Amino acid sequence: MKLFRLNRQVQGEIYILSASFIEAWFPIATFYLAHSVGGIHALFYSLVIAGTVLGVHAFWTGRYKQFSDISAYPALLKTSFLMATVYMLLFVGAQYTTASHVALILFLQLLFAYLYFQRSAEEYLNRQHLLGAILMGLGAIVILFPVGEVWKINLGDVLVLLAAMIVPLGNFYQKQARKKVHSTNILWSRSLIGIPLVYGMATIFEATPSWQMIQSQWPWLLFLGLMIFVMSKILWMESLHRLSITKVSAIYAVSPLITLGLAYWLLNEVPSFWQLLAVLPIILGGYLITRPVAK
Repeated sequence: MKLFRLNRQVQGEIYILSASFIEAWFPIATFYLAHSVGGIHALFYSLVIAGTVLGVHAFWTGRYKQFSDISAYPALLKTSFLMATVYMLLFVGAQYTTASHVALILFLQLLFAYLYFQRSAEEYLNRQHLLGAILMGLGAIVILFPVGEVWKINLGDVLVLLAAMIVPLGNFYQKQARKKVHSTNILWSRSLIGIPLVYGMATIFEATPSWQMIQSQWPWLLFLGLMIFVMSKILWMESLHRLSITKVSAIYAVSPLITLGLAYWLLNEVPSFWQLLAVLPIILGGYLITRPVAK
């Protein structure tokens, strides 16, 4: 039994490391798509691609039969609406901020996961976790309000921060739903529920892109639909099925670091001194929050 638990934990760690590498490309893809076809439209087309692939897979494998268990519906509906909101915030926010900021601010989901879930299980605020929360908060302040610049709030950063606040709640309900249905079915339900919601928002807030504009971005749309919304999410949920939410988020720390390198390489986003300074407290704070406290 002990060996089984060890293997299960190692599996979860491998899954989340793989997902983190794929997810590191998400802010880059979002940047290109948000500035070409529009953020919400890009999300819509990506969900259509993901939903089609997942639907074919569900019928091919027979896993669609799991939807006969109506006890899974509350968790499926909650995670679908929450994650659709998260991605709309991210895609719109990407139009007003940098890919580096998206990656770093989104990692703050770990701080909110701790505040939502870990604190509820504790009777006191231990010093280690308190220090970790303070460090992550300081890192966020440095990113949102860079020292030496005019004091102002960037709309894109705020939208991404709102997304980071919602992600742990979506993960919580995904973890519940995974006990009832397979991860691919969770993603399929997210796509089916998200597609009409996102399409409605896209028609209201964005101009419809031309077919030529969509064709010019098909590699990124395919990457987003297949790798981000299918492959990395399956890896993410399978890791959640094996590990705690905070541990998954802690290992995810490698993702924003990879994104910083990709943004410099592909988008010529040279990290500022304050950006680099913010990385240290955010990553260190995440480590302290998820590190077990000696008793």
